[in-house]
Amino acid sequence: MVPSRPRPVAVAKDPAAFVRETRGVVAALKHRIGREDRELYDLIDRAGLASAA
Repeated sequence: MVPSRPRPVAVAKDPAAFVRETRGVVAALKHRIGREDRELYDLIDRAGLASAA
């Protein structure tokens, strides 16, 4: 189930929760990008697929 988007009223009622959740999303994105940089692109390079693109 996808959570509903925060509405302006919900954000205004609890801005600390909005900031905390936003930081969580950003941290998850940074983690994913880091894994792609370390694992995915290295795997592509080792497979020789980078030059085929």
